[in-house]
Amino acid sequence: MTDAEIHAALTRVFRQALDAPALTLTDEMRGADIPGWDSMTYVNVIAGIEGELGIELTTAEIDAVNTVGDLAGFIRAKTR
Repeated sequence: MTDAEIHAALTRVFRQALDAPALTLTDEMRGADIPGWDSMTYVNVIAGIEGELGIELTTAEIDAVNTVGDLAGFIRAKTR
């Protein structure tokens, strides 16, 4: 996947998980920067990414995510 495709997929999943159709993501964003973010939203985002992209993130990868960019990096590594 290209970086643009990854960003588009992340945007779709985050918007759906948060019911926020106008949400704009940046690589620097953290959960605290996103209105409505909580641990259940994170679970829904991870499940959405895995389902949409057909990948599986390990527990270590999930625990290591601090920003949207971190998440994009793990996706990039699994889809190239």
